[in-house]
Amino acid sequence: MKSYIYYPAVLSLYAVEILGSVIIKDVAPIFEFVAAFAVSAISFTLPGIFFLLALKNFGTEEQKKENKWNRIGAISYIVMGILCTITLLVNAIINVAMEE
Repeated sequence: MKSYIYYPAVLSLYAVEILGSVIIKDVAPIFEFVAAFAVSAISFTLPGIFFLLALKNFGTEEQKKENKWNRIGAISYIVMGILCTITLLVNAIINVAMEE
């Protein structure tokens, strides 16, 4: 990842986490929000994206035709990752709302 994208993204995520921990009394909900993105990305979204990118950049035309079901599986992993992220974020928001 290019440094002009990486560093602002990391610093903004850190700033949101610190700001949230200052505003909210309990730090646990902040970590729930961060974990919602991290778990979904590591488990589902990133493997699907990396497979599709690897197939696109390094696969031959024959491999691309043979791996039709693998591409469908990778796309379903990405969709499941997005659904998992939404579910975990809704859960974290409900937990924050119930505490107040």
